[in-house]
Amino acid sequence: MVRRWLCMGILVFGMLWAWAATAAEVAPADLLRAREGLKTALNRLNTGCARAADRLGQTGLTGKEARRILGELCAAHPEAVDCAAVDPRGRLVTVEPAAWRVHEGVDISGQEHVIRVQKTRKPVLGRLFKSAEGLDAISMEYPVFSPKKEFIGSVSVLIRPEALVKSGLAKGDAATVRVIQEEDGRILYSPDAKEVGRTAPAIPGARLADRFFSPAAPEKNACSSKAESCGEPEAPRILVDLHGTRWQLMPFAR
Repeated sequence: MVRRWLCMGILVFGMLWAWAATAAEVAPADLLRAREGLKTALNRLNTGCARAADRLGQTGLTGKEARRILGELCAAHPEAVDCAAVDPRGRLVTVEPAAWRVHEGVDISGQEHVIRVQKTRKPVLGRLFKSAEGLDAISMEYPVFSPKKEFIGSVSVLIRPEALVKSGLAKGDAATVRVIQEEDGRILYSPDAKEVGRTAPAIPGARLADRFFSPAAPEKNACSSKAESCGEPEAPRILVDLHGTRWQLMPFAR
């Protein structure tokens, strides 16, 4: 009888251990914490842009007051490289801080996020791109409307993605998480800085659970849909979504 109870106890313990391991694979705690932290950082930036856009709607895109508004926006967000007002033609008409004013007058009308905000007249979180400042960055664009509700341009905040991500992650989580833009799999943040800008499937030696599954990689999608046959669990899909742009959080391990 004692042996029977002992065997049952071992069996129950084994089942509970296996369940806990499976749950950890589906929703790792560090990825969930990272998602909430990144949401908080993005929402804070979004709120700052919205307020600056409202104020510029009253003051206009140029002049002393516009500079003060943009300067305050950048000062409140250390992840920002610069903050600019963009006119309806897609030109940078006011840029702060002072070190970046040399770019005033530059035409950025061909940039994807500028095209989107001018077409939709709604806020945009852009994709990783090479900026006029020569940086690999992302941009948040917020439309600006006059008191008569006329579209007069946008607020543009150029952001270092690694700085934005770090501002939202706990110190321990920053060493365990990759952030990938979902549309093309390019890495926005990684504990290994050399990975930033590369596509996730191209990482040498990446495990299945670390890969980004995109329509461009059907063989990996097929594998992920039959995870048992691959011998590894399907990658968890933990997403952050803002203004129609989605980022996927993936585990990082070396």
